Amino acid sequence: MRDASPVAYVEALNAAFAEIVYEAAIDAQAQVTVVEKRMQGRDHPVLLGVPETYYLKCFILRKL
Repeated sequence: MRDASPVAYVEALNAAFAEIVYEAAIDAQAQVTVVEKRMQGRDHPVLLGVPETYYLKCFILRKL
């Protein structure tokens, strides 16, 4: 059986992190917007077909 596609892996990772940030904003009773999504630096390239080489570093948020 074939593993999920690299794109699906990356989207799931981003969605899971966004859900955590969303729930934290609700707990803090704050509205936030995502200004930027950051990933690893250029010295850690993402290899196509190897989704584990992608990692999300952080979201830059703006509190409204």
